[in-house]
Order: sequence, then C-alpha cells, then structure tokens
Amino acid sequence: MVLMSSKNVEQKVFAQLFVTVVLYTLMFIFYEAVVFLNGILEDWIVVNLISVVNIINYLPEISLPLMLMISALKFMKKFPKSTSVSTSSP
Repeated sequence: MVLMSSKNVEQKVFAQLFVTVVLYTLMFIFYEAVVFLNGILEDWIVVNLISVVNIINYLPEISLPLMLMISALKFMKKFPKSTSVSTSSP
C-alpha cells in the first residue's frame, strides 16, 4: 500500500482550503458591490443580482466536499482494488 507523505497531504489540504477561502472572498465582494449599487441600479436588476448571490453563496460550501470526492476518485483510479476472490477447493 502506498502512503502519502505528510507534506503532500498538507499541500492538498492547503490547496482545497485556499480555493474555499477565495470563493468566500469573491462572494463577499460581489455581495458588497450589489449592496453598494442598490441605490444606483433599478430594483429588478438588484433583485436579480441578489438571486445570483444566493446561488453563489453555496459554492464555497460545496467546493471543499467536491474536491475531496474528486481526489478520492483519482486515488481509486490510480490504485484499483482487486475484485477477484481466490477460493481453494477441498
């Protein structure tokens, strides 16, 4: 069985958390821009932008589990389990 080094694991965790933080930051900036432009834009545009923000709000929460699942699938493809079972006849 191949074990991953702790440095490699730390790098993968850092990358996954970094992507999550970047998505949260982008979502926050977009929301603040919508709030700032609330008085300038028409109401229907603001309502549509708030709807987009509501959808974008779930991306950071979804990205971390998706990245974990993708990395697990890559690992399973790289090291497939043997499905054959050998039995001996008496």
